[in-house]
Amino acid sequence: RELLNVLTVQMARYAKEIFISRVMFIKQINDVLENVFKEISLRDESLKIKYLAIVKNTDKYEEEFLKIFDKNLDNDIKRKSTTSGIQREDFELYINDRNLALYGSQGENRMAVIALRLSPYFLVKDERKKPVVILDDVLSELDEKHEERLFRFLSKFEQVFVTNTKRSEYCKENYYICNENTIMKE
Repeated sequence: RELLNVLTVQMARYAKEIFISRVMFIKQINDVLENVFKEISLRDESLKIKYLAIVKNTDKYEEEFLKIFDKNLDNDIKRKSTTSGIQREDFELYINDRNLALYGSQGENRMAVIALRLSPYFLVKDERKKPVVILDDVLSELDEKHEERLFRFLSKFEQVFVTNTKRSEYCKENYYICNENTIMKE
């Protein structure tokens, strides 16, 4: 228990740094997420991320963090695993203040996830450091209208790789077919 206490105190210090970075990142993502969502989904709705942190008070972060760990210590020892901590935190997506996981349609969920995946691109200001956009089987659940909007939006990016099981009429760029361990440019 002494060793565990020493490690927990150290972890609380690092957890606070991670918490602060996550809060800043979520704020930056929320600044662009809504516009990306509106552009690719054709919906005039607000999309936001809510960070589900175990401790919300930055001023007393370490103190609150240690209280939570202390409260769960006996159960954690029995389970041989921590039941709370920075590694267990999560986030939720909300459309117009509605929890997307609980009340969103499959299409809303799909478009929100795509918007979330594309949003970090707009946080990088240096053009030489812009990330490559990779979307795997992104079209499988999109109707034709949303597929067109997505490809129109993707034209803003420098490098985009989209995998799919069907050909899209809206993909006018380099098109490759993978079949039986071979890749051919069409």
